[in-house]
This record gives sequence, C-alpha cells and structure tokens, in this order.
Amino acid sequence: MRFIKYLLLGCLLNASNITLNFKNLEIKDFIKMVAKITNKNILITNNIRGKVNFISVKPVNKEEVYKILINILKSKGYTLMEDKGFL
Repeated sequence: MRFIKYLLLGCLLNASNITLNFKNLEIKDFIKMVAKITNKNILITNNIRGKVNFISVKPVNKEEVYKILINILKSKGYTLMEDKGFL
C-alpha cells in the first residue's frame, strides 16, 4: 500500500494537471501529498484524524488540489492559515 502511495505521488509531481482518486486515505497522508504537489511547507499543530474519499472525473491543477485540502480540513473543523512562509 505504501508503495502505491509513493508511485502515485511520483506521478503527481511530474504532471501539471492530475486526476485524484482515493478511498479511505488518512488526512495526514493527503496533507503530505498536497505539500509535495504545491511545494509548500505545512505545519500540523493538532492530531488530525480521519479518512478522505475523493474522485475526480477530470484533471485538477495544483491550486485546485490546495482548495480541496482547505475544504477537507474545513469539513473536519480545522482551517489552514499562511504565516511566515509556511501553512
């Protein structure tokens, strides 16, 4: 399973538009993917738990992936803020 995540991540980093499809992905793993895709450092201050399901029928770009993360965090009662060069 871990190999599949890294294979997926490698494909994501090489594409400007990507298709996201995942089921029962840990939120922390999704945050790590978004950090790599967007090339942004993300500081996690709470123990965020939960799983995420997402299916895209068309490719999404880096900005849309970032917005997906914001919406996922919002649905779990969290937020994302930018401060001093990191999120």
